[in-house]
Amino acid sequence: MVGLPRARHSAMMSSTQHEAFPRGTHTRTAHRVGRLLQLSRTEAGTLRTIADLRKVMAALSTPNGALIYTTVSMDKAQHQLVMLRQWFGNLQAAASHALLIGTDGATCAVARNASLPCFADELAPPLRGRQNNFGPQVLIKWWYALAMLREEQSLVIFSDPDVSWLTDPFAAWSRSFDLQGLSDSYSVNITLQAHHEIICNRPWMDGMYEHSRRSIYPCQSTGLWYMKNSAPSRAFAEGLYSYLSARRNEWEQKAFQ
Repeated sequence: MVGLPRARHSAMMSSTQHEAFPRGTHTRTAHRVGRLLQLSRTEAGTLRTIADLRKVMAALSTPNGALIYTTVSMDKAQHQLVMLRQWFGNLQAAASHALLIGTDGATCAVARNASLPCFADELAPPLRGRQNNFGPQVLIKWWYALAMLREEQSLVIFSDPDVSWLTDPFAAWSRSFDLQGLSDSYSVNITLQAHHEIICNRPWMDGMYEHSRRSIYPCQSTGLWYMKNSAPSRAFAEGLYSYLSARRNEWEQKAFQ
């Protein structure tokens, strides 16, 4: 079952900042993140096998088997680093359950130098094609979602690093859905536009959809979603990854619809 919250990135967040943490929470979180940083600087910091991934998942997961992750490829100007710093910082206590997957060792070297635990990907199959110039991180995030679900992760949350969390991400999803995300649609009541299509917030994005097919595109974002481990979720992740990996220049968000 899929949930489509009628919200954009900002509306998915709480209107208020985190409440004050209980005494000692920040210290415990800092120690946990420090241990993860140390782990990422060992051989375990490069994900080469499923056993490597399993070890990192065990170190990161909540007691209920949940984690939040992002994938990133560092740019020359290191703008991604600015976003990663705010992403980890705003997660607060949840930062000790956050998995940052870098597309290469150079990306993780920059992140670790900024004291951010980062695990370099050498496990996902090599990228074929340019993925519509969005970069390899848009494809490997689906591969890792499927891999983690197959390893019995009970819940995976994907979040782009430009999402600013103002509340606990593990408390912000509806457990009645297998997959829950957000929509970039203008319409708060899913009002259909011409040709039974929904108009997205950004014209360049709307123009990338194939309007001639007269399909309903809910403009669901691939930048923030919750996926519960279930047979439908695993089938969806496997189907989407297989579809994208076979089409070298497919826009993943269009395929996600």
